Amino acid sequence: MKPVFISLIYLLLAFNTFAQKNNKTSDIVLLKNGDRLSGEITEYIQGEKLILKRSDDTEITILAEEIQQIIQELADENENALPAEDFKPKSNAYIKPKTNGLYNITQLSFAMGSGSEPGLALGAGISTIVGYQLKPILGLGLGIGLDNYARRGETIYPVFVDVRSYLPISKKPHSYYISLAGGYGFAFARESIGINSAKGGYMAHAAIGYRTTTKEGVDVNVDIGVKNQKATFSRDLFNGDIERRDLTFQRLIVRVGIALWSKK
Repeated sequence: MKPVFISLIYLLLAFNTFAQKNNKTSDIVLLKNGDRLSGEITEYIQGEKLILKRSDDTEITILAEEIQQIIQELADENENALPAEDFKPKSNAYIKPKTNGLYNITQLSFAMGSGSEPGLALGAGISTIVGYQLKPILGLGLGIGLDNYARRGETIYPVFVDVRSYLPISKKPHSYYISLAGGYGFAFARESIGINSAKGGYMAHAAIGYRTTTKEGVDVNVDIGVKNQKATFSRDLFNGDIERRDLTFQRLIVRVGIALWSKK
């Protein structure tokens, strides 16, 4: 009886392996002209194009306006049929990072450097940029932010222009970029903490970063750079004197954020 039982187990395992090999799934692209193409989607740029790898290992590029539907898993077409605009790539496909069009970048920043007091000066901030990438090497954006450079309440509100350039990329869902920003940082009195007057000044920030794109088309950005910010603060001291501080904050800045791109 035992040999028969073992033989049945081997038979079931062999059948399962055979079934898996013969139940291979594929992607099917239905075109508006009636054509039906099958293969594996290896790259998908929503609203632009997809690349389909055929069974003979050749690749064809299909424009978004030519696509009627995309079907995943040959076994059940009705359940998995999706309009092109609702299609989400499988785990082995990805969306190519965008390098042109309208974008919005929101980032948290962490500042490190030396201050007027002994020890390491830490700070933090947040910024958002809205811009347009004309081509991979040139994008222009307008940004606003809030930066705190010290525990003394020295807060700056920068308004700046951001110039962004994406380095040449291969067929991967990530790339590198360079960001150069310049503008003016506004400062305001905060009498509640003793700052009776404040004046801002120029701001300059240069950074190099890395981005990766999720299957939903959202960029995750991480960069590191150097930022200079000019400002003046006057503070009332406990003995009635006034302390005036003309500062040029020089900080190493690490930023982490996300970028959303227009679908068009």
